[in-house]
Amino acid sequence: MFYRTDGTLQHALMKRRKWDGLLIRYRWLLEREVMRFYPSWLYDYLIQFLNN
Repeated sequence: MFYRTDGTLQHALMKRRKWDGLLIRYRWLLEREVMRFYPSWLYDYLIQFLNN
């Protein structure tokens, strides 16, 4: 991942930290509910999408 250093990096890090917090908080819910209905490749794609 490449970001400009004129504040875009800070914004991206804040966004990343927010998503990481949400993923950690709801990981058990995601693994219990989402994995029951969606294939694993879709789950992996979702994680990659949120991390970018």
